[in-house]
Amino acid sequence: DALIAALEWYIESPERRRNLKILDTDDLRNDKDIYSILVRSKILDGKFDYIAFDRLIEKAIIEDLQGYDYRGLVKEIESVMVQLGVMPFDEAKLPVEDPSII
Repeated sequence: DALIAALEWYIESPERRRNLKILDTDDLRNDKDIYSILVRSKILDGKFDYIAFDRLIEKAIIEDLQGYDYRGLVKEIESVMVQLGVMPFDEAKLPVEDPSII
């Protein structure tokens, strides 16, 4: 969810969207298309295998992936998040926590 939200977050900004190479056939509601747009636009380096990731997610919905070694996947997702500018971030720029909001 976090990865897809980050992809959508990136393209939602009008300022960032101006620099994207979006084709008429691209569906901006489709996460695979969004990933392709970001690779095509050289925002992402394309090293992350989004199709394999999508298949893994589908498999996880259907069957138990107990024993799956997810460490490599986490590193790959972190790389995408860094390229998008989502990670790392300066925690000092976050709003002050309000304990009354629970």
